[in-house]
Amino acid sequence: MDLKVEGYVGAALEIYLFVLISSKIKKMYQINFDNNISYYWLCFTVLTGMWEMFYILNYNNVIKMSKDLLRNKQHVWTNRYNLGIILPWNLSYIFYSEYGAYADREYMTDKDKWSRIIEGTHSSLCGLFSLMTIYFFHNKLVNKYYICLGISMGS
Repeated sequence: MDLKVEGYVGAALEIYLFVLISSKIKKMYQINFDNNISYYWLCFTVLTGMWEMFYILNYNNVIKMSKDLLRNKQHVWTNRYNLGIILPWNLSYIFYSEYGAYADREYMTDKDKWSRIIEGTHSSLCGLFSLMTIYFFHNKLVNKYYICLGISMGS
């Protein structure tokens, strides 16, 4: 069966799964930050870093889809997609196509590399260092935790 959902439903499912998985990891590994906001902020930064990495990897497809959205006067939020939209590499591709088409045309141009540089540095400096922050916090490596937290949030 080929189950299809609107883009906004896929995005809502992605957020729901993010909260569910982050909560399970927090409980399973007993990751107890002083407040939950810090933990979920870091986890969401890791997810955002993944989206940014997949944007860079799918850049040519994002450009094509952005142009198709504009030409057909469509938005990803109301188009129907296979339920596989909830996988980070698929949602990233679709989200950045919408963003490129209707918010920041820099994200759909093949003339320069600025959007890829921005997303690449954010993916590595924020996303990767947020993941390392959680890891070091869990393993009680305090100095490394603070260094990675500073790099992640300072970037």
